[in-house]
Amino acid sequence: MKTAIAADNVNELYQALLERGKAEGIQKEILQQSINQQVVDQALLDLIIVRCLPFSIVEWPEFQAFCVALNRESPSYIPMSHNTIVTRIEKQFEEAKNII
Repeated sequence: MKTAIAADNVNELYQALLERGKAEGIQKEILQQSINQQVVDQALLDLIIVRCLPFSIVEWPEFQAFCVALNRESPSYIPMSHNTIVTRIEKQFEEAKNII
């Protein structure tokens, strides 16, 4: 019962912020907190390596648009240069090599 009341209160506060045009900051914070940087990095590297995609995929406007469609805060978390991908793959390779 308390959870339902708390959820209603949060919803009412959020609606009030929306009406005043002040919900943008809260939305941005929620979107940013929903991104796990390590998971994003690993998933991107896996996609590029396993599917033999060019490192420059991160520079493609279509790829960037896709990422923004998933989460409009993604440009802060997705590398924008193929050089960054090269560096991350080299680092991952060295770490994997040390484990073996």
